[in-house]
Amino acid sequence: MRQQLLLLAAPIVLFVASACAPAAAPAAGAALPPVQVTFTGTDDFRFNPATATVKAGQPLEVTFQNGGEILHDFTVQQGLAKPVVITEDGGKSGTATVTYDKPGTYKFLCSQPGHDQLGMHGTITVQ
Repeated sequence: MRQQLLLLAAPIVLFVASACAPAAAPAAGAALPPVQVTFTGTDDFRFNPATATVKAGQPLEVTFQNGGEILHDFTVQQGLAKPVVITEDGGKSGTATVTYDKPGTYKFLCSQPGHDQLGMHGTITVQ
């Protein structure tokens, strides 16, 4: 009789123990889905859009579309160990992925001579 009670009690004990156990945490290194943004550079020295927002550790998949006729680029340097540059002739596009580890506001720009000074820049906000 005692063995029968133990056999009946075992599933109940396991159920209660599993119900009280903490929820499993997400796997270490679980990746955030990438954010995809297309930045268009124009001959009036602007980017559209001029801002983007991602979470720290979240990849930002950048497509740079040169909507102008002259050479433009999309350059990010701040907050990265190695700068990322997408340089395209007029009417062309290219892609790159950027991932920031720390929250902050980081500048992107066109590094062609004089373009940044004429207003061809924007910001990426990392939360």
